[in-house]
Formats: sequence, structure tokens, C-alpha cells
Amino acid sequence: ATELLTAALPGQLPVETQLHKVALLLPISGQAAHYAAAIHAGFDYALQQLPAASRPQVQVYDTGVVSVDEALRQARAEGSDFIVGPLTRPEVEAAATAAPGVPILALNFLGTGRAAPAGFFQYALSPEDEARDVARRMLAAGQKRGAAFGPTGDWGTRVVAAFRQELLAGGG
Repeated sequence: ATELLTAALPGQLPVETQLHKVALLLPISGQAAHYAAAIHAGFDYALQQLPAASRPQVQVYDTGVVSVDEALRQARAEGSDFIVGPLTRPEVEAAATAAPGVPILALNFLGTGRAAPAGFFQYALSPEDEARDVARRMLAAGQKRGAAFGPTGDWGTRVVAAFRQELLAGGG
């Protein structure tokens, strides 16, 4: 099960033992449900790629129905030895203060300037990182010119700027 948790991450998590029970905290209900469904499906797919004998049991906790604090309390009480999630920034902020007693891989980042507590790991696919990756792929394919479109506002400005900077830095 360690392979499940390290396969998509930039560095290795300090998980040295076989995981037996993993808690997956996602907002299955509510505003972010479509994101949660995609993550849940990807998690299930990755889990199925492991040999059956090494698959941990996975318990899903719907943070759209119960609070993050309650989900963490239940996960700990039910014997989870690793927690994946929560997803939204407010949920991640709540999880960072909860001290669940088992390692957490949050699926978003804490706010700027906030240090993660021990045993709390953060991983997210930022739109800026994805825009930089697109620019690098273009450059690797010999494409020196490109266009990026983003929505009006801070988010769109950041994504387009990341794409532009990466493309220019690579000679585009």
C-alpha cells in the first residue's frame, strides 16, 4: 500500500510499514462533490493496481456531511493508520489543528505562512504548476509559440502568468 501513496507524489512519504486501514476524507456531498468523485475514482483505480494481498482496507468519510474533526475522530477510533484528505482549503486548515495521531496526506495546501504540524503532508495539483507543465511540454516538442486563455480575475492572471514565464524561460 505504500506504493499507492508514493506513486504520484514528488517525494516519498515516511510510511515504512504495511498500511492496513486508510481513511479517505472527501466532500462526497456538497459543492466540491464533483472533485471528490474524481479523486475517489482515481484512488480506487490506484488501489486496484496493488496486489490483493497488500491492499489496505479503505473507509470513506464524507466531509460534506460530517465535520473534518468528527471524520478524523472516527477514522482514529476505527483504527486507520493513514489518512488521505481532506480536500478543500478550509477542511485542510481544520485538519491541521486536529492532531489526529496518525499521518495525514492533505489534498490541498495550508494558507500562506502556516507551517504544517508533524505528520501532516500536503499535496495538490496547482493550476499554476499545470500551466508550467504545459509550457515545458510545448518546448520539449519544439513549439516556441503558444497562447494561454484564462478567466478574468486573480486566478486566471496567475495561471496565464505561470504559463508565459515558463515558456519565456525556456526560450519560447
